[in-house]
Amino acid sequence: MTRFRLVLWCSATAVAALVLLWCPFAYAQEIRQPEPVPLPPPIAAPRDVPYPGTIDLAVDVTDIQRRIVNVREKIPVQPGDITLL
Repeated sequence: MTRFRLVLWCSATAVAALVLLWCPFAYAQEIRQPEPVPLPPPIAAPRDVPYPGTIDLAVDVTDIQRRIVNVREKIPVQPGDITLL
């Protein structure tokens, strides 16, 4: 029984020594600072060109007492990227 306790004590001491030796390296890691997000691509300058479609605009002003105005706008577009300014 004495030999078992000696082996157990040596094993526990070795594990404790490894943990104590490893801990400073774990805390010595470089702390990363937050990095800025890259800017979005620039928006093209607006051009004054006639719109090729028809824009529908429906305005509901039936609740004049409470000054509530409901507006619905439909803008038909082609598939692809679009920027509304």
